[in-house]
Amino acid sequence: MKHTFLFLLGSAAVAAGTGSTASCKNIPGDAGWPNLAAWARLNQTVGGRLIATVPEASVCHYEPYHNYNATACEALKPLWDFPQGQ
Repeated sequence: MKHTFLFLLGSAAVAAGTGSTASCKNIPGDAGWPNLAAWARLNQTVGGRLIATVPEASVCHYEPYHNYNATACEALKPLWDFPQGQ
């Protein structure tokens, strides 16, 4: 299933003319990121098992999630070097 997911994401990027390179990845808000309708179609192909997440470090950025929080960001910064996070 994981390979199907990656293939579909790659296919969507190629179809949109936004193929990525190893050093550049699309994130929400980028032109190459699938819109909600594309995500819904992809989710149907995997039986509704996609999980929408928001990166923990999004509190340190204004875009694309619009949830910047200086206090939460400062609390998170000491944990950046630990893969398990909080």
